[in-house]
Amino acid sequence: MRKTSLLAGAQETSKKAWAMGMIVQNGRAVALFACILGGFVAGVFIGEIWPTRALQMDVAEGVSRRGVQTHWADEKRLAVCITGQLARLELDSKITNVFSVNAQNGWTVDALILLSAESEAQFVNRRVPIVAQKDYPTDDSIEEALKSHVSRVKVVRVDQPVEPVMRAEYVAGLDKWNMEEGRRWARARGHVRQWFMQRECLMHLKEMEAQNGAPYTDFIRLREDSYVYAPLRPIPDTPGHENHSLLTPMCDAWDGVNDKAATLRREAAHSYFDGPLDFFYLFGDSKVSNWTALMRPEIVIREALNWTGVHVEKVAPLDLPVITQRLTENGRCIDTIMKMCYARFMNDSDVVKHFRRNWCT
Repeated sequence: MRKTSLLAGAQETSKKAWAMGMIVQNGRAVALFACILGGFVAGVFIGEIWPTRALQMDVAEGVSRRGVQTHWADEKRLAVCITGQLARLELDSKITNVFSVNAQNGWTVDALILLSAESEAQFVNRRVPIVAQKDYPTDDSIEEALKSHVSRVKVVRVDQPVEPVMRAEYVAGLDKWNMEEGRRWARARGHVRQWFMQRECLMHLKEMEAQNGAPYTDFIRLREDSYVYAPLRPIPDTPGHENHSLLTPMCDAWDGVNDKAATLRREAAHSYFDGPLDFFYLFGDSKVSNWTALMRPEIVIREALNWTGVHVEKVAPLDLPVITQRLTENGRCIDTIMKMCYARFMNDSDVVKHFRRNWCT
């Protein structure tokens, strides 16, 4: 019979204390260390009596410690977390090729939409003239669009850290050498905010599990501007990859791990959602001798997952059919400079067939 230990509760609370500490924009190292230490001590005392943060399962009997009947073995439960900005949110392709298709295939599907509190679209990289998405202008319109396709939908506005504490050597090493200093720092802070949102995914999904009284077996994580151009299946329904724990797109990986989309099993959830932030702030120094060598966020994610021991399987475009879409004054287009990668798997006619979009110019 598997139980969650007192130490595990302390570690979980310590992680949350660290995430809170990041939001203090001008916090000093001693204050952050105090957060970690305080979180550990608090976890020792309350880690076992705060079950809403982490549903603690008695897997052998299929009953939670709160006495709620669960369905660990016989129910396929999928949680989809979408992170980003409301003004950049593309939802139609996700409704068709993620939520509806998997619900029709026997999955219980929940949707978690985490959006930054800002109302205006922010772009650090703007290669083409971009306008804001306007299809779903409010949180209520998102819920209305999703509610008939999922078992549960939750839309959350997140106050992200505006100026998270940064590693100057990471900023200096970013591969955008022609970018002026202020924009380089803004870009690096954007990476941290993205990892922060991934951590928020896991926190809210744990709460949803507790309220559901049943654990999720599988997860899909997407960025808000991701365009899903074909049915996107959980790992058990992805032929040839049923035994893997974490799948990410092969293209747009930039020598690391594509940060726009992933499908994963439950055993990889903590590593994927929490790993990048933990690695960047807490444990990376034991593995990284030169942070300037980690030139891109994709490389940080790669190193973080290597550190956790989770194997990442990079898959072909049609096994994980996600690519970045932009809305311009001339309509919607596909935005990537890695066209050669996609050309390895599909010719121009395939692009039109599958993407139903032109390349952004």
